[in-house]
Amino acid sequence: QMQLQSVKVRDLAAVVVAAKLQDEKEAEAIEKQRDREQQEESEKERAMETEAKEQKECEAKEESSKREQERASVNEKVNALVKEELHSATQRAVDAEIRAEECVQLLQLARARIEREQQQRHADTAQHISSIAAAVAAEKALHVQQTEMQHTLDDAQQHATAVA
Repeated sequence: QMQLQSVKVRDLAAVVVAAKLQDEKEAEAIEKQRDREQQEESEKERAMETEAKEQKECEAKEESSKREQERASVNEKVNALVKEELHSATQRAVDAEIRAEECVQLLQLARARIEREQQQRHADTAQHISSIAAAVAAEKALHVQQTEMQHTLDDAQQHATAVA
């Protein structure tokens, strides 16, 4: 019976050892499974981090592109306003040049009219002076003629007095 018990103990020990070995294998398998799961979880986290980083980079690129488009739109509007203002300023300059030319023409016409009026005044003054000179000359001639007629009359009276 001892032998039997010893066999039983040995069998039991073998069973215990086998169970222990099985437990260690299972524990090792569980440990490996946990390691794999942790590794997969780490890989998932890294993948999510990479995806989030890529998403942020994509959003940053989109935002940058949007700002660039806005900047281009603003530049385009500014350029259009500058072009419009330049056109308007050019038109105002052309209008001012036309008005200046019109003013020059008006000044030339006014100058010509003033010169004609001055010439007419000079002609009128010369004619007036000529008329006065003619009147003075006629008056002198009349006076001379009257004086001569008076002398002739005086001579005739003296002659008549002498003859009588």
